Amino acid sequence: MFKRILLAFLTLSVTSYAVPLLVEALQQSEARNQEPSVSLWKEIRRGTMLDDIAFDVDGKLWLRTRTRSVLLHPGWDSDHEELESVLVSEPSHTGRYQLFIGDIYDLEPAYLLDRHEAVITHLPFYRYVHGTYSWSPDDSFLIVSRDYEATGQLFVINLSDRSIREVCPKTLSSFDAESWCGLKDWGGEMEAGYLADDYIHWIGKARFQFKLSIICNPYDEDCDYPESRKKHGVGEKIYRITVDVGSDQVFEELLTTAPSE
Repeated sequence: MFKRILLAFLTLSVTSYAVPLLVEALQQSEARNQEPSVSLWKEIRRGTMLDDIAFDVDGKLWLRTRTRSVLLHPGWDSDHEELESVLVSEPSHTGRYQLFIGDIYDLEPAYLLDRHEAVITHLPFYRYVHGTYSWSPDDSFLIVSRDYEATGQLFVINLSDRSIREVCPKTLSSFDAESWCGLKDWGGEMEAGYLADDYIHWIGKARFQFKLSIICNPYDEDCDYPESRKKHGVGEKIYRITVDVGSDQVFEELLTTAPSE
């Protein structure tokens, strides 16, 4: 009888102690999943090294470890100018992948580094892709944003086969460098679309969210005139966009709207 009472007491004590810890762990896990993925870029100056990536004095890019030294790129120098630095992203969660930008003024300046294979893949994005990026929790996907004037875009890269899709209203579309939908497609005439807070929120291994701001196109002269904005019904709208990479589906939720002034 005494043993049963003692066992019951110990079980109750352990449970009373463990449950709050379990709840706290679940809350912390949920909070981590809700934390925005912040984009960070680091600069590697010519003749210096960052971790295992070296940008030598001759302008060549290397992957250098204790056991190997692999030439990744022969350099971006032109006949008239030497490139002084390259931009490098934070590594993916496993450390396998890294995104970097060679000459930001090149037409297609972006590259993807695969450390396991010690190779880089040239990404066919036009310039101005050195903004927001985000790695999926299991390193299956990379999200890259392009922000050029009123033509903001968001791309999803499958890291296993390097295939690229663009985020469009209703669906993910196959990538085409010459033809795109763009974030502005959530708006209308005279409107442009941008990431509202420069954050990508992963809510699963293949599902993410972002806030989209639709505003009057700052490069359209008519936006300078209240009468024109009112005529076209141009104000400001904020959407929450949810992307399911597995099904190629894109969902929208209108959060706020402000009338034209």
